[in-house]
Amino acid sequence: MEFSLIDISNLIVPFDIGKFIEVVKTLDSGFTSDNYHVKTTKGDFVFRIIYDSVSHVEFAMEVYLYLANNGVKTPFPISTNKGNLCISYKSHTIAVQSFIPGLDIREPERVDMLLDFYGQELGKIHYLLVQMLIDRGGLRELKKQDTISYVKSMSQYLPEDKYIHDQYHSWKQEISLFSENSLTKSVIHGDVGPKDFFFKNNEFKGILDFNDAKKDFLLFDIAPMMMYCSLYKPERKRQYVKFITAYLKESPMHSEELKFLKLILRTRWLAQIVQHQYRYEKGITRGSDTGKVEENLQGVLDGISFLKITNALPENHFIVL
Repeated sequence: MEFSLIDISNLIVPFDIGKFIEVVKTLDSGFTSDNYHVKTTKGDFVFRIIYDSVSHVEFAMEVYLYLANNGVKTPFPISTNKGNLCISYKSHTIAVQSFIPGLDIREPERVDMLLDFYGQELGKIHYLLVQMLIDRGGLRELKKQDTISYVKSMSQYLPEDKYIHDQYHSWKQEISLFSENSLTKSVIHGDVGPKDFFFKNNEFKGILDFNDAKKDFLLFDIAPMMMYCSLYKPERKRQYVKFITAYLKESPMHSEELKFLKLILRTRWLAQIVQHQYRYEKGITRGSDTGKVEENLQGVLDGISFLKITNALPENHFIVL
């Protein structure tokens, strides 16, 4: 535990959650956070150490707050006694949220049975996030890059592989001809998948992990969901249709936008490749399963595999009539 029990008990004092009793459990860590289930005199909460700027964590907490206030089951952010949604401590950002019990569903056959549910819930969330922009009259500009800008800015971390460099240059040319007005842009989750939907006793309890929330095309939430569910594979077309049909019934996105999904998927795979290559070269292991820097190389190889499969698909493969 990076923070001691004394650290945690002291750091929760500014938040309105009562007196600290214990750390119940260390929860799964991600690329950008460490999380602890804590018990206080007011109940169960998640104490979060987030490796991001205060301004972006505040924004992510505002997203949680808006969704929770509009009926979405998601961890509710707890304010400090000064009304702040997070605090800064030793170059870290600290936040506290309500505790969501349960686990994500990982068995592929069970995930397949829930594809229409995942699509429906993501569509509802996207509808609300578009509404959030309208209600707030737009949102302050964030430093976090959109996915296209991220790939371009990280191109120096492309691995030394002719196929990848050729793919990047052809993608860059294609993206330069792309009109941003063709797609719906809003706040998005940023890395959504079945891993973020928690269930207990077969009851849906909530969606988590808006750490990477940013303003981007809605299709950039469809892409990671397709990755985690293998819906980009040609033999999974029927399951993709099941997911996307349920999604479109709730989402503000137009079905015509699906003609750009192949390009968006290619962008997302390139983002994965440069991200994991960067992590490997910088020796970053936070959020990895093995704690070994070499694990990032598997992320690179997976991205290359995703890219090759996507490139082999016909242009109209993802269009649903």
